Amino acid sequence: MKPPAATFGIIPVRLLERPYLHIMPLQWEYLRGRQAEQPSPAFQNCEFDLRPGPDRPARTGTAVLEGAAFVAAVTGTTGDLGFLRAHLDTILPSAGMELLSARRGGFLAACSFAYDILAGTLDEATHAALRRTLTDHASRAAAAVERELAGPWAYEDPDIVATLAGLSLAALALLPVEPEAARWLEPADAALETVLEHVATDGWWPSGFEDWNTLLPLLVRVADVWERLADRDRFEHGVFREAAQVALHALAPNGRDVLDLDRVGRPELPRVKAAAESRPYYRWPREPARWALARLAKRFPTAAFRAALSRWEEAELGRGSPFAVLWDEPARRIAPLQSHHVFAAHGLAVWRSGWQAGALQIALAAGPAYGRPELPDGWRPRVAVHPDANHFTVAYAGEPIVFDTGALAEPTTQPHNTVLIDGLGQLPGPALPPGAAELSAAWLSPLGGSLVGLADGSYPPEVGLQTFERQLGFTSGYLLVFDQLAADRPCAFEWLMHTPGQITTGDNPHEAQLLAGTAALRVQVLRPDRVRLETVETCVGEPPVPLSRTLQVACTAEVYRTQFLVLLLPGAPGAAAAATAGLVTGETTVGARLAWENGDREWVLFPTAGRGIALDHLLSDAAYLALRTAPEGPWRQLIARRVTRALVPGGEVLTASQPVDAALSANPLDVSGAVYTRTGATVGIGCPFVPRGVMVDGVSGRAGIDAAARMAVIRLTAGRHEIRITGRRFGTEAQRR
Repeated sequence: MKPPAATFGIIPVRLLERPYLHIMPLQWEYLRGRQAEQPSPAFQNCEFDLRPGPDRPARTGTAVLEGAAFVAAVTGTTGDLGFLRAHLDTILPSAGMELLSARRGGFLAACSFAYDILAGTLDEATHAALRRTLTDHASRAAAAVERELAGPWAYEDPDIVATLAGLSLAALALLPVEPEAARWLEPADAALETVLEHVATDGWWPSGFEDWNTLLPLLVRVADVWERLADRDRFEHGVFREAAQVALHALAPNGRDVLDLDRVGRPELPRVKAAAESRPYYRWPREPARWALARLAKRFPTAAFRAALSRWEEAELGRGSPFAVLWDEPARRIAPLQSHHVFAAHGLAVWRSGWQAGALQIALAAGPAYGRPELPDGWRPRVAVHPDANHFTVAYAGEPIVFDTGALAEPTTQPHNTVLIDGLGQLPGPALPPGAAELSAAWLSPLGGSLVGLADGSYPPEVGLQTFERQLGFTSGYLLVFDQLAADRPCAFEWLMHTPGQITTGDNPHEAQLLAGTAALRVQVLRPDRVRLETVETCVGEPPVPLSRTLQVACTAEVYRTQFLVLLLPGAPGAAAAATAGLVTGETTVGARLAWENGDREWVLFPTAGRGIALDHLLSDAAYLALRTAPEGPWRQLIARRVTRALVPGGEVLTASQPVDAALSANPLDVSGAVYTRTGATVGIGCPFVPRGVMVDGVSGRAGIDAAARMAVIRLTAGRHEIRITGRRFGTEAQRR
């Protein structure tokens, strides 16, 4: 019969000495001696954060257990061991702990680590008692897991996944001494492999950022142990590879708040109350996963992971974990390379104007809710995924200004920034039909972008909804939201936007202003013509505490179809608007005309009948177009999606042999930006100067120059390309000749 270790491909010699879960014995002796003589800042944080105090960050019980075990194993002092024993007495009883729960998973992981790391520190009787406790908890968790896996189960359920991870670590810790450990490990390991293959393939956990933060450290520890014990690489999964993108883009610009694209609401501290008290809304319920990111940065040494570590370090997220000592990866001061990301599987898109605290950040959550249009066989989805298709958020100047503000413990549509129809919200996740919602198009660049979300099938059948298409067009100066809605019967359409700040309205029934700390957001409803703007404040408790503030934009009558066109202009409180806006309409076009304070004009346009924008001064077949021009006429900025032609009276701004996405800015002697082509295309770019040099992706590109038309013609392969065109501007006809 094969020994248990051989069954799993474990190299037997690696189980001979302890510790072996997260560090090998020879490495451990070296590390213990070094930390005892010259403790690193991470180890000093571990000691400092161990005991409660007003000057220490809040810790979970399992985090304190891990820290106490590690400090005691390093120092071996009587005081540290006494503190550890006292803490073990309080944490080991399992009263009130669910058999399948994130708490139990974390507890099993902490006990496994303590049992492994304290083998040479605790006396034999105490260490044996810890083994008996760990064995008892693991055996009951294994029985619960066996029952759960016998039928359809929720792959993404954080309670199940955390228990599987904790049970795997416990079984690996007990493998040499507990005969049942191999039997526990086999189903848990197979189930975790299924989870890693099917859940969070784009990095984002379906049930939200909070669950991602809880589960990532546990999953990283499991993958790390398999690498150490069996030379088995389990890191090649999306939840690990894309973790840096979640860490970078799930945080609001101030680094302390969290994008509310899921269930991170805190009933005890609503955003409204937090904003009124000038304190961060989000309190990390569990240890921030910085050290897990550090471990992944060793496995994937990319700029994205280095940037994520740098940002989390600046925000002081994650301090006193022993794993920060074992796996610390010093953050490197580098600027993140990309200020936008699309979590493709879940239809989440995030864009920001920069990484400074004063940046504008825009996000759209379209769907599908569980990361795939259809659920695989054997999957029982959770009901906690929020019905929030086409929900958007805005943060500006470090303030979350358009965010969910209600009690989010129960999954409903009303607290989200989307649409109610006849007062009804969307279907809960398990009831959604395949293809109910999706992010159908996304074009993001440092200049701005365009997003399209579809939620046609997200509402109850009795509503009769046929179309709900939401388009966002944005740059650092504005966000324009364009919704097209249609039903098979007259409906009352209600457009919702929530803020933790104040809402003010004036004499104009189409305008309002949101104020949150150092940020202001002017709201101008350009369509429908006949609307009713109302502000609603919901309070709870006695004395009343504001729970949410909502700006409701409703049609004044029931209609078959309608369009909402809403312009949001960020700025400082009390400052004059940077731009004034007017409605633009045509037979096939709707949008806004912006007059900027420096004299620039900008047209932000959406076609309404197929693809095609037709105005007196502008012709284009773009699916979205934002064109900014200087007072004297030359274009300054172009953002377009699915375009082959953009023509103005002065000539063509852009032509393409196949549809492309473009984001370009023009200066007197320079045009630069990004162009994306799915299949490859020949692209002509009209310049305010005679082109001379063309760079494609930093390399001199082969391009044709039409001096008379001032156009550079570039042949591009499939993919995204960075373009730069330089030239010389001539002042007179004689110089031109």
